[in-house]
Amino acid sequence: MLFDPNALNGTQLNIIAGSFEQTIMDFPIIIEYTSITTQEQLLPSYTTDTQTYTDVIQSKIVLNLEISTEVQVGGTTLSLPILSSQDVLVVENYYAANIGLVFSKETVDYALEDLSGIPGLEIPLPEQNTSVSTATLTSFEIGN
Repeated sequence: MLFDPNALNGTQLNIIAGSFEQTIMDFPIIIEYTSITTQEQLLPSYTTDTQTYTDVIQSKIVLNLEISTEVQVGGTTLSLPILSSQDVLVVENYYAANIGLVFSKETVDYALEDLSGIPGLEIPLPEQNTSVSTATLTSFEIGN
């Protein structure tokens, strides 16, 4: 559920959590995730670059990730963090009544742990990243 016109501000609409394992360069990578969708606020109007909309619902999706691996040191297995628990993706959506999604802002922000001490482990991602992208509805037509 992405939004609910009858929900109060701050209502948690959806939560998805789980984990999975993937092998990268012979290392087991354990990924734990939680995605929470929250109804943020009901706005009487909302203006984008091109249009003002009425009866707008703002909702937010937050993806939290925690990533680790296991390495053998002598006869001991150690769990090492790759990404400490972080909200790596935040999506803010604005839905106008009788129209749908009119604006969306996606923010990706993370910082990996220092992995330089693990020989042979190279994560195919930048050590840190922050990026913001937006999408705006520029035109729409309501059927006859």
